[in-house]
Amino acid sequence: LTFLRSALDGWSSQLNRYKTFAETGQYPGQAEISAGLTLVKALLACEESYAFIERFNERKDELLDFAESYHDLEHFYEKQKPTWDTLRTAYTTYTLNRVQLEQEAKAAAALRRMHDILSAPSPYGLIHEATSLITTVEGVNAALLAAHRTETCEKIDAYLTEIIQDIDAVHGDATLKSLCVGPLQTLRTQVAGDTSIAHIVQAAQQAL
Repeated sequence: LTFLRSALDGWSSQLNRYKTFAETGQYPGQAEISAGLTLVKALLACEESYAFIERFNERKDELLDFAESYHDLEHFYEKQKPTWDTLRTAYTTYTLNRVQLEQEAKAAAALRRMHDILSAPSPYGLIHEATSLITTVEGVNAALLAAHRTETCEKIDAYLTEIIQDIDAVHGDATLKSLCVGPLQTLRTQVAGDTSIAHIVQAAQQAL
């Protein structure tokens, strides 16, 4: 009896910890966690040994069913959560460039699969795909970003050269040059670190 109560107390403690994550809406298992906590609470509410054993036997099938869910939840929150966090962060980053990525067949398929996993009620058996999916999309995303960054930086550099030549032609001083060149140099720095293709394209337009 002490062993059973101890095991249920352990479940309750872990489930309450997992609940704090699930309630954010960013992690799976909220329904299973709530159901498990309700079940465990009902059993632990029986303080007398006879009543506890009787209720335990009455709800034995529910406990066996939940034990499978608990195994999945425990494995996820204790082992798979870091991979899930990486997948979720990557997907959020890539959706900035969804329009461009969906024009590439492999990246589009991988992006859809990432969405399917992140929105699945029970994604536990799918999380092993995360690394491969991220690698596929990252390769395309990096290439697209590099191409747009290069194109935009070349445009900004051309504008900078033209402005400097114009200032030199009228013998402008360092202050004038700094006022005219500074914003473009700042914009170029932003482009070099931006992860949104739309923002990079917008920067090229702002430089005009």
